[in-house]
Amino acid sequence: DGTVNAVIPGSSWAGVIRSRAGEILTGLGVPEVTCLLREWFGYVDEVNHTARRSVVTVSESRIRGGEKLDVVRNRIDRFSGGTVKGHLYHERAYFRGTLSLSLRVRRSCPDWQAVCGLLILVIKDIENGYLPAGGQTAVGRGIFASAGRENRLFEGEEDGYLHALAEFVMERRNSYGMSDTL
Repeated sequence: DGTVNAVIPGSSWAGVIRSRAGEILTGLGVPEVTCLLREWFGYVDEVNHTARRSVVTVSESRIRGGEKLDVVRNRIDRFSGGTVKGHLYHERAYFRGTLSLSLRVRRSCPDWQAVCGLLILVIKDIENGYLPAGGQTAVGRGIFASAGRENRLFEGEEDGYLHALAEFVMERRNSYGMSDTL
């Protein structure tokens, strides 16, 4: 229809979500977080020619409405700290728009309910502005806030998924001989 929308690719969301999921699991004292992230979020090992598909699928998000701001900046020479003559960056940022984030979890994963619980925690961080996406967050870009009418990812089942995550964490810690209290 000729309308141009800003898009946040699903792969960018997946990287942000995977990173925060790792931080949360580490903070909860889960052992072998890297292996767990590879199991849940997939990987490609080009050396050994192995790969695993993610159990979490993240779709792209289109930013609707809002205000666009075109910015032109000078390129900075990283060695001298001065500007590089004739080199400019042209950027377009979007503010105050709305978007939807669509996540799917494959139920074939034995721990899919714990994955859902973990995703709830990550989504809450995004909604509250604690988890930015993209670059230039120091100047206020990539920070999201809930509009107050958010649709919960797992309407009515949130407590069950968070409980499943807590049980998973305790079982995982016990299997490695760690304390069972969080």
